[in-house]
Amino acid sequence: MLPGTAFVELAAHAGELTGCPAIDELTIEAPLVVPERGGVALQVTVGGPDGTGRRSLAVHSRPGDAGDDAEDVAWTRHVSGVLSPAEAATEAADRAVAVGTPDADVWPPHGAVPVDISTLYRDLSSLGYGYGTPFQGVRAVWRHADAVYAEVALDDATAVDASAYGLHPALLDAALHSADFLTSDTLPQDTQTGIPFAWSGVRLHARGAARVRVRITAADGGASGDGGSAGGGSIGGGSGSLALEITDPSGAPVASVASLVSRPVPAGRLAASGTDRRPVYGLTWQRGPAVPVSSAPGTWAEVSGAAELAALLDAPARLPGVVLAELPVAEPGAVGTVPDRVRSATGWTLALLRAWLVEKDEDGAGSRPPGTRLVFVTRGAAAVGSDEELTDLAGAAVRGLVRSAQAEYPDRVVLVDDDAARHSSAGVLAAAASTAPEAEIALRQDAIWVPRAMRVPGGPDGDPEAPTAAWDSTGTVLITGGTGGVGREIARHLVTRHGVRHLLIVGRRGGAAPGAAELVAELETLGARVRVAACDVADRASLARPPDRHRPRTPAHRAGARGRGPGRRPAGRPDHRPRRRRAGPEGRRGLASARTDPRRAADRVRPRLLDLRPARRSRAGELRGRQRLPGRPRPSPPGPGPARTVPRVEPVGGR
Repeated sequence: MLPGTAFVELAAHAGELTGCPAIDELTIEAPLVVPERGGVALQVTVGGPDGTGRRSLAVHSRPGDAGDDAEDVAWTRHVSGVLSPAEAATEAADRAVAVGTPDADVWPPHGAVPVDISTLYRDLSSLGYGYGTPFQGVRAVWRHADAVYAEVALDDATAVDASAYGLHPALLDAALHSADFLTSDTLPQDTQTGIPFAWSGVRLHARGAARVRVRITAADGGASGDGGSAGGGSIGGGSGSLALEITDPSGAPVASVASLVSRPVPAGRLAASGTDRRPVYGLTWQRGPAVPVSSAPGTWAEVSGAAELAALLDAPARLPGVVLAELPVAEPGAVGTVPDRVRSATGWTLALLRAWLVEKDEDGAGSRPPGTRLVFVTRGAAAVGSDEELTDLAGAAVRGLVRSAQAEYPDRVVLVDDDAARHSSAGVLAAAASTAPEAEIALRQDAIWVPRAMRVPGGPDGDPEAPTAAWDSTGTVLITGGTGGVGREIARHLVTRHGVRHLLIVGRRGGAAPGAAELVAELETLGARVRVAACDVADRASLARPPDRHRPRTPAHRAGARGRGPGRRPAGRPDHRPRRRRAGPEGRRGLASARTDPRRAADRVRPRLLDLRPARRSRAGELRGRQRLPGRPRPSPPGPGPARTVPRVEPVGGR
């Protein structure tokens, strides 16, 4: 966490540049937790002078690696304050010299009682304050009457840079570490984390100090609250205010703080402050134009499979503008499991895509007129309204496969999900597909509905204390497909964002997967215990073995979420698509079966099936350079097309 004293240094520097070096008020509204990876962009804003010459101050931040999301990322305000002109600072310096600390030749003051600080930073660590070496600056502490006296110094490596600061944040932070000794010779056993909240009357009298003497008193004339203080990420969190007088070893004033108040901050708020604050988006559907009237016969055609489509393509002159391919919906009680139907439906879809996207020889045979579209029609495969449920799981898998094709070959394929209760005519479906400007639509209530990525309320850029779906941080979380790129990101997210401490990561190659050892080492440095096992989640017997041994409580199923696109595999490389397609539905079925196993009743927790929607984040042409369709020359890089910015989408709380 960035110490509050760093904000003080930023404010003092901004005030010096604008002729207002005195900090009258500085309120820390939200802590800034620096992420373990990536950086933070800071913005310090100083307003114009008012009638008395005072200026407003604000400090904002946002992720430094926001990239394409930068325009959508809101700045978080951490600090607000008021700066005063140099005259006020001069008057304060004069008062500080007049008041001063006890005679510099008498240090510590007569009658001061030494405090044992041999275990100070170990004790602070047990209270939740982890200070690095530059911040462990307290050298000696004494108590005398109603004050605490301390000697504070930077370590040699940090002291080299002291002259670059007004007052080094690590030095000012360390000056606060002895504040809790105001009321006792030992640290209070307070479990709440306190951080500086409100600074008042901060004046800097000298620059570049590396060693100082500190006198801390209760600014309100009594003890500091109930033993609380304002340490920099300070201890306690009492409501009392402190006053600080800081001098160099000769007694010359260095800095003074008229009042400093801390407040407790819930641990959840600190965690939320350190998360990626880029906005999180969820998929929603918006009502669009009314469903058009039926297209005239002859402007569309229907096909039931790849053979019929190939026959149409052999006569391109007679090819209509829209070709409908409607996925047959399995009747209730149909023979075959859901995974069987998924494999059949995706195989049917893949054959159609290959036939449609092929471009034959340069003599023109088989080429399509521009603007022709292949329209995949599903029913009940998209949950458009909040009260809708998916009724065709095989159709949902088809939609995912078609999205990958759309990302590689824009404007050639359209997805239409029809109202399962209405069964629109082929003419109406063709008219909707040809007039809608979208590559994916749904027909509901006599209207065309279109998908949109909308900000999720209460996401990382919302209320950091808003409740989120909890992951079991004490039990073992199973991540299938966890050795892949997306699986690794999920593992990091669970450890850093949700506090998961036990992970079982499974993949077909287990620990032999490239980068698996590095992933384990990284997660273990973050405090997690990690096991990697070889497991094919499409094989129920294989799936049972690692979970039985490690007893996971929460499966996060990612396997099979992403594979190659609809094009042909590179020469000499085996086709893993059938196995990948099995990994998704078969893995979910196996996880569900394991969950209902009576032997695991005590560990039963609802699995999280992560819908990553990879095609929504793909770039058009991303895979085209790596795969060739049958009979097609290697394509040139795609030319510029219409910009379609798709915001960042991720599971919220683990779906």
